Amino acid sequence: MKKHFAESFYTKGCVRIFMILVSLMILNDIRATASTGIQIDNKNRQLVAPQGEYYQWYLNGRPLPADRQQNIEAALSGEYMVEITDADGEQSVEMIRILVVQGVIHRVYIIGDSTVATYNDSKYPQKGWGQIFQLFFNKSEIEVINKSIGGRSSRSFYQEGRWTEVVNSLVSGDYVFIQFGHNDRDWSKPERYTDTADYKYYLRIYVNETRSKGAIPVLVSPMIMHAYRGTTLRNVFTENENDYRGSMLQVAQELSVPFIDLNMKSYDLILEVGQEYASSYLYLGLLPGEYPNFPSGSSDGTHFQEMGALEMGELIVEGIKELGSDTNMARLISALVPVYDVNIEMNLPEAGLCTRSGKYPAGAQVTIKTMLKNGYGFYQWVDDSMHLFSEKNLTIFTMQPQDYSLKALVKDCNEAIGGYAVLDNCGICTGGTTENPECTKTFQGEKACEYAGTIESQLINGINRTFINTGSEESPYVLLAIQATASGLYHFGFVYSSPDSSQKLNAYVNENKEIDNLDIEKTEGWKIAWMDLNLEQGINYVKLVPLIADAALLFDQLSCYSNDLYDGACKVTDITDNEWHEIIVYPNPFKENFKIIGIDNLQYQIYNTMGVLVETGHCVQDREVGHNLDKGLYLFLAMNDSIRYRQFIQKL
Repeated sequence: MKKHFAESFYTKGCVRIFMILVSLMILNDIRATASTGIQIDNKNRQLVAPQGEYYQWYLNGRPLPADRQQNIEAALSGEYMVEITDADGEQSVEMIRILVVQGVIHRVYIIGDSTVATYNDSKYPQKGWGQIFQLFFNKSEIEVINKSIGGRSSRSFYQEGRWTEVVNSLVSGDYVFIQFGHNDRDWSKPERYTDTADYKYYLRIYVNETRSKGAIPVLVSPMIMHAYRGTTLRNVFTENENDYRGSMLQVAQELSVPFIDLNMKSYDLILEVGQEYASSYLYLGLLPGEYPNFPSGSSDGTHFQEMGALEMGELIVEGIKELGSDTNMARLISALVPVYDVNIEMNLPEAGLCTRSGKYPAGAQVTIKTMLKNGYGFYQWVDDSMHLFSEKNLTIFTMQPQDYSLKALVKDCNEAIGGYAVLDNCGICTGGTTENPECTKTFQGEKACEYAGTIESQLINGINRTFINTGSEESPYVLLAIQATASGLYHFGFVYSSPDSSQKLNAYVNENKEIDNLDIEKTEGWKIAWMDLNLEQGINYVKLVPLIADAALLFDQLSCYSNDLYDGACKVTDITDNEWHEIIVYPNPFKENFKIIGIDNLQYQIYNTMGVLVETGHCVQDREVGHNLDKGLYLFLAMNDSIRYRQFIQKL
């Protein structure tokens, strides 16, 4: 048994102990007076045992059952002993005697608004960067005190007396991180609004009064908002009279204040990760039901969820490191804790979004999740040894002092893990191991010549589907016009949902029965039933007839697998020239809107080229229609019990 003794010290902000230890000249680190196999990690306040397989630590002869790792935090003075078992089962013992005296703790105050503030658990996952900033620093050297509060500007924070509380608490060596701007630019709320001239005035107050107490001010420009105009990301804190970033920079240069440009750092970050990722992974853009505290979801593009707050904190740490030539900032740099890699990948990168890789300090709560395109499904998270890490798509774990390599395993639309089946243009799972052909053309239910049912539209599994519901009809049917360039047998897929019961379906072509008692399975989702139909060259009228009345059958489309089929012209029945005048839609094409001239009291519907209903209403003489349509091609339908009129229209 080997026994070594060392006396080792950390500094403490206590004058009496400091004076005693100064004669020993072992301040700011731990030094052993005799050789020992136990190493001392001053930065992390840890003892490190020699290499082995198993470890058992003791303090003053008592076992420490929770500490069986190679490293142990040396939080208390005394005699530490570790029993080490190597790979061959041989044991050795190392000992060290230390005196632990904590180092001086510098306080970092943060003042700011809701993007910095601390939130309780009822708001999770919403967090401000001030709430997680302590994670980046050694607690024995830095204490973060977050005084930020939502809804405050540089002016209102001062006028409400909140700054007085902070400045009265400051002592020499403290830091004050200052971020305002979000509420300063809100001209709709007079109690908050502060123009850039007054903004600079209050920033100077914060800086000067901080320095009067011997403390160190640090200016942090307001981070970017998720403010897109189309595909262009706006920087609302640099626009015209709202140049709050530039105003803060002017004060920083004028008064020689450390300046962390979180505004531009976050701007570059959002451009890097992209609009969709930033919304759903960084800002508080949440899906309904994704988090219990936000059952209806959230589309907040100002505030951050926990991962966004961590990203902002990392950017500020980056800014601190860039200011390393400043002695005061160098002190903060020396107190930073290590960050560890979280490497993340997805077995099918084309399947959608996945949490990106990052670096985080121990103790941080890291959220990993996928947001997949329609047709893909999450399976599980695994580590780099393919061992199960989590079966939950949205998984939250606490960082340990180690690196992580995690992979999201994703299933294709055919439920194959890592498979290559995809949804085609008709919404059918093709490729991979499906043996399904790829759809080339769809005949949408809402474009039917005739039907007995109602046209409905729903967002289902991420797809906006418009369909015919025949459930309310005693004699349900759907009649489609299909033009064939050549006669022959054509393969179709009937895309449907039958939530009430299983059914049977007959199919007719030009009044001849082609399909008898096709099985329609009960399903809450959308399925496909296959059918082969004999079509003649020219226009064919395909009639689909459910055999169970009053049971909901949702008819989405017929998917076609031939390049020889097109939309056909509908037959107009039960109309005479003496009873009805032709409907006129003009101008067509149109730039702003068009007028409907013809029969009053007809219902009209307008569909885009994807078959989605985009506008509906009633025809009235000279009614102007189409104001809200985007540029493009549309199908215009007008109908009542005895007339159906259809025409393609174009908005320029």
